Amino acid sequence: MGQFLVALWFLWEERNNQLWNKKKLKEFEVMGKAERWLTDYLDHQQRQVSTQGRGEYRWSPPSTVEFKVNVDVACFEEEGSRFGVVIPDNQGNFLLAAVRRRRTQWVLEMVECRTISLRANLTVEHGLVHWHIEMDCLSIVQKMKKEVVAIT
Repeated sequence: MGQFLVALWFLWEERNNQLWNKKKLKEFEVMGKAERWLTDYLDHQQRQVSTQGRGEYRWSPPSTVEFKVNVDVACFEEEGSRFGVVIPDNQGNFLLAAVRRRRTQWVLEMVECRTISLRANLTVEHGLVHWHIEMDCLSIVQKMKKEVVAIT
C-alpha cells in the first residue's frame, strides 16, 4: 500500500511539473524517484534516533470543533530538506497531509518556518478556522510564544 501511495504522489507531482513548470520526465524516471524516496524514507525510519533530553509525548485528539496541525521537518546534508504537514480529525484519521522537498540544504529554522507557511495555505484552502499547531522545533516555539511589540 505504501509503495502505491508514494508512486501516486510522485505521479501527481510530475503532472504538476508538466502543467506548471513545463518539465517532463519519462515514466521510469518518475517511478525511480518514487522508489528512491520510499527506500530513503524506510532507511531513515529504521535508524536509531537519540531521544536524549526529550520527554515522553503522546498524541491527544483535538476537540470536535478544532483541528491539530502537526508539522515536522527533516534536513539531510546530501539530500536537502523535507517538510510536511498532517491534519488529523478528533479520531486521529487524516484529513489533510502535504509534503515538500527541497534539494538545497536550509537552516532548520527556515525549513520549520516554511512548513508553517505550508500549514497556513492548507488551512485557508480548506476552510479550517479553528486549529492549533504542534511542532518540535524549540527555538521556533519559543519565538512564537514571545510577546509581539509593535514598533511605530
